[in-house]
Amino acid sequence: MGLDYDDHGALDEQAKIDLLWVSDNITMLNGKPITEPNMDVYIESDASLSGWGAICLDQNGGGRWTSIKGSYHIYYLELLATFFALQSLVSQGISIHVRIQVDSSTAFAYINNMGRG
Repeated sequence: MGLDYDDHGALDEQAKIDLLWVSDNITMLNGKPITEPNMDVYIESDASLSGWGAICLDQNGGGRWTSIKGSYHIYYLELLATFFALQSLVSQGISIHVRIQVDSSTAFAYINNMGRG
């Protein structure tokens, strides 16, 4: 039996209170805004065991790892690639909002939490 999305039902008072709370707080998650402020720069970065790359509008950067760095864990390399991307593509920016796309959820979480566990 499927759902009937055209069906109507009544909400009890607690459901109404809960929906009102969600409506009032939908733009925040754990005290942080979930809507993205306007950004000045958008960068995509990526890393592999052999090197890194990044792109920002019509600029790009990248390089190969040394044999020692290439032996590091991929999560570390993703963070290092992000750092190098920022250094090479927006090093002259002061007080700007940078959005960076990384394909590692671990690196993403680490950056969003500013290095705190």
